[in-house]
Amino acid sequence: MAAWREGRTVDLGPPLQRAALCVLAARAGRIVTKDALIGGLWGDRPPNTAEQSVYTYIAGLRRVLETTAPGRRGPYTTLISRSRGYVLERGAVEADVGDFERHLAEARRLQAAEDPRGVLRNLDAASDCWKGPALCGVPGPFAEAERVRLEELRLTALEDRAGALLDLELHQDAVAALTELVAEAPLRERTRDLLMLALYRSGRQADALDTYMDIKQLLAERLGLDPGEALRERYELILRADPSLDPERSETTTVGVQPRPPRQLPRAATCFVGRVEELVRLRSLLNPWDGGFPQAVVAITGAPGTGKSALAVQAAHSAAHAFPDGQLYVNLLGATPGVERLEPIGVLGRLLRALGLEGKAVPTEEDEAAAVLRDRLEGRRTLIVLDDAAGPEQVRSLLGLPSGNTVLITSRESFAVADDCVGLVLRRMRRSEGVTVLSKLVGAARIAADPAAAALLVELCGGLPLALRLAAARLGERPDWSVRDLGGRLEDRRRTLHELESGQIAVRSSLELSYEALARGGALDRLAARTLCHLGVLHVASVTADVVAALVGEPADAAERALDRLVRAHLLETAEAGRYQPHDLVRLFTIELADTRLTPQARKEALLRALGFYGATSRHASALLDPHRVHLPWPDVPQRPLTLSTPAEARAWLDQELTHVISAASQAMAKDDDESARLGAYVGFSLTWQLIREARYKEQLELSREALPIGKRGTAIRTSRLWHTARSPRLSRVSDGRRRRCPTRRPNSNSGALSGTGSGRCAPWAT
Repeated sequence: MAAWREGRTVDLGPPLQRAALCVLAARAGRIVTKDALIGGLWGDRPPNTAEQSVYTYIAGLRRVLETTAPGRRGPYTTLISRSRGYVLERGAVEADVGDFERHLAEARRLQAAEDPRGVLRNLDAASDCWKGPALCGVPGPFAEAERVRLEELRLTALEDRAGALLDLELHQDAVAALTELVAEAPLRERTRDLLMLALYRSGRQADALDTYMDIKQLLAERLGLDPGEALRERYELILRADPSLDPERSETTTVGVQPRPPRQLPRAATCFVGRVEELVRLRSLLNPWDGGFPQAVVAITGAPGTGKSALAVQAAHSAAHAFPDGQLYVNLLGATPGVERLEPIGVLGRLLRALGLEGKAVPTEEDEAAAVLRDRLEGRRTLIVLDDAAGPEQVRSLLGLPSGNTVLITSRESFAVADDCVGLVLRRMRRSEGVTVLSKLVGAARIAADPAAAALLVELCGGLPLALRLAAARLGERPDWSVRDLGGRLEDRRRTLHELESGQIAVRSSLELSYEALARGGALDRLAARTLCHLGVLHVASVTADVVAALVGEPADAAERALDRLVRAHLLETAEAGRYQPHDLVRLFTIELADTRLTPQARKEALLRALGFYGATSRHASALLDPHRVHLPWPDVPQRPLTLSTPAEARAWLDQELTHVISAASQAMAKDDDESARLGAYVGFSLTWQLIREARYKEQLELSREALPIGKRGTAIRTSRLWHTARSPRLSRVSDGRRRRCPTRRPNSNSGALSGTGSGRCAPWAT
């Protein structure tokens, strides 16, 4: 990065001051807030002196950028202060990046106008703007992101330049330019595609085929992937010397014949059953009963394996007659393993070509292509099915179509924020529907032989169509198994996900894709992925944000945002406000995640944090309900109890959480690790008075039995007086079945036992 004024070099100061100028110059003419500057220079973890440093850098930049005489103060004309930040005046500076992007924009305009000479001229001018790596030596997250963006633009411009050379039939020049570009960026498939075409048109068919084999081997070795669809198609065309590769081939059209409207919908499933309510709802949106315009955007969302794609295709076929101008279909590959999701410009290109636009006339700019699509669809009735969207951002440019056209989307992500969109969340199938699916797939006779086992199998599959299909495939692979045999194998929850696999299809892999997408996302997505992983540590039916905050070691508001993100990704469900629970198969997946992605020490620490929160809050709630009781000992843990102010709040919390606290205590006491088992016993002790108050003697007895071996291991509790419970001054049972009065004396305080209250009540004794 360098600067000049009137031919003389300007000293821009230290690296971070130059980085500040980068942020301002990239947004010339717009206000850049102090927070944006701090984020661009230091990211999420700025130093305590960041704001003062920004003032210093702004002052330093003004000294070299402003044209006022030395020693004189303002008013500033180049770098101006605003109430929320600073503005670098657009007319006061000229940047080579601006020149580069203007040449690119003009080249794209001429490309749409089919002027290859003008395209080549502007792209050559754009290349002349480069003197080396962009922003070399400039630190900070903004500069790093800008480097990546500009490098991508540069490589794309070089590819476009090669395309212009091919259009001008300068094939040898294109080969030379593309060979150099391949050496620089060997994994770019478009570069290889153009090089194959240039070699073929230069009479080098064998070299063109070798180029494909090179990229195929390179992708396999480095990424474990196969070449994309476009590259494979080019290879096949070259292999058979297809005439379409000949530049002299002229396009011919038949005058007076209207092209047939596109009919691209996949075949509907022959064994589709159930989802009656959902189908009725979708038909009413796609083909309103009053003959009005269909709903502009319909999104079918849900957890992996709920059958979103099958339902969308079924609904599209049933309403196809309402869209006489065509039904288009694009698989967006939002959750396809090993394949990059389609970019919005690629989706727009496919749709425009399907609607009859010539390949060269398809704009390469997203906004321009979206405008052309809207123009093409004006006055038409077309249904566009976008299957497996990664999220709203992938399809945002496709959502503002003219009235009469509908976009039907399937996605694992929520589309609640999309404009003019009606969402349909797909849940698990009913038991009767699941049994019908099994009957269709494996034969009615086999299911009718044991209907109870079939119903149990549906439950074990969680009502997920994908899991039911895999269960049916397992039965098809093993004709010697009965439905009950497979159900018995699935009841062993350690093997459930292993059993629900067939070939390359598995419930586990479907869930892994959702997890990996979160793990590769932004800060919130990564926190959600970590939260999902930690949920497998704690084996309770449902959780709140406060429990998860302790489990993950994050503030409660961050934990709540992560949980809500998982709900939007349909990996968690909200049965009631503030409580979150996973689907049964997702729960098994979280346990596997915790076992494989977390170290034993990390799992132990997470469980201890959750136990500490549960026990501290249980003890605090019990004290609020009965402040005169003497409670059993409680270790010093870093977790603070939930803020409960009144007995009513304490009672409400215990009513909701008692079962979960018991489950967590039992889980911990079953551990071989002494520290976890000991804290689990203490959590059980914290529930003593609540269990007595509710006469839940069975749970209390079970907790006692589970705690006894821990005392025998000598962790902290003497077995001689582990539990001694006297429920009230009334009669209490003793082991021989006789009755006696509960003693009201105080135990000796010097013995290490807890004292009574002197009120006639008795407390459990423990040392």
